[in-house]
Amino acid sequence: MEKKYFDFGPVSIIQIQIGQGLCKKKYIKQICAAVQDIRRITYLDYGVLIPIVNIINSPQLSNFEYKILFFNKDMGSMNWKKNKFLTCDINYIERNNKNKTFHEPVYNFLSIWITKFQKISIKSSFSFRTYLCLYLDELISTHLEYFITIQTIEEMLNVISKINPFLVDLFRNKYPDYHTKLQSILKAFVKTVHSLQNFEIILEHLYNIGFDKDEDFLLKELILMNKTISSLKGREK
Repeated sequence: MEKKYFDFGPVSIIQIQIGQGLCKKKYIKQICAAVQDIRRITYLDYGVLIPIVNIINSPQLSNFEYKILFFNKDMGSMNWKKNKFLTCDINYIERNNKNKTFHEPVYNFLSIWITKFQKISIKSSFSFRTYLCLYLDELISTHLEYFITIQTIEEMLNVISKINPFLVDLFRNKYPDYHTKLQSILKAFVKTVHSLQNFEIILEHLYNIGFDKDEDFLLKELILMNKTISSLKGREK
């Protein structure tokens, strides 16, 4: 079957589709910067590495519209206003109720578009880069298990191997067919705990208690271990 010109090919974990107006250099720079921001935030906050993000011009979108997809599933879209900033400052909105208000799609806050001159007198306003990063952060944190792929697990193991190569080598050598089982356990763990910040400790614990044991048993052990760690951190504070 002949492909249509807007068929974007293989499925990617994260895809940002943009309209023609957002293809200008200044917007592309902001999109790339937002992707770098969200990679850093997601790793620091959740311990999860974000894989390659595809940025694609879609002829199906309006000029300044962008759409975010996870595994080709539409997660949300928004029309950005050219040369404008977004504010959810309630006091400013009440004082300037002649401006057209709307509910932004991330937190459903009442919002209005402002110019860079209006921005000077407002404490909270969002550039395109900042808002796109917030949008991605909300979507990723809500669907964190989507990012526990075999590829990202391997990348995370490679990161740990730079710190603790002995542990990673032990685990890989003793359990060479670990990929699918480890992915399944970590997905279930993330759904419950919402973090992989202690991935090195998780790996060591799985090795010590025996990774060849039942998945449900291993998951319960990891959740118990995480509660213990959280309790100890709470006492330190």
